[in-house]
Amino acid sequence: MEIKFTGQVVFEQLALGLEIEEVANPQSPWSVRKTFKSYRPDQTIMWQVPKNILPEQHLVWFVRKVVAHLDLSEILSGYRTGDGRGQPPYDPGMMLTLLIYCYCTERESARDIEQATYDDIPCKIITGDQHPDYSTIANFRKENLAALENLFGQVLTLAQEA
Repeated sequence: MEIKFTGQVVFEQLALGLEIEEVANPQSPWSVRKTFKSYRPDQTIMWQVPKNILPEQHLVWFVRKVVAHLDLSEILSGYRTGDGRGQPPYDPGMMLTLLIYCYCTERESARDIEQATYDDIPCKIITGDQHPDYSTIANFRKENLAALENLFGQVLTLAQEA
């Protein structure tokens, strides 16, 4: 059986009766183990403006709340390896939120997702106005494909509980 995530229709089905409280501290609880690029979307100018522009029921707020309640340990385990060289990676929670939101809005190409971080207000909210390039997005997706399948199962369980 193949389940296809079909964007707005699935969002509407999951959103019915699903109330999830926003996490008070958006800082990643796993940042102690691995240093990620700073991710504080609540302290950027993009966080201040859109709350007045985007309605409270907008998909971006829903996706952010859902991802905040997912167990990302499978994705995070991949960051414990490596030699420590290079730039710090983007916050995995941010990358996952960006992917889920873009899939819901029918953006699947890594290049389209990268461009959306410059052009799309909801994507700017998700990334805190950071702009991961298309190869970073594609690599994150490729390296975490199995974990992403498991996370989709978590989303379905969360929806069922609600």
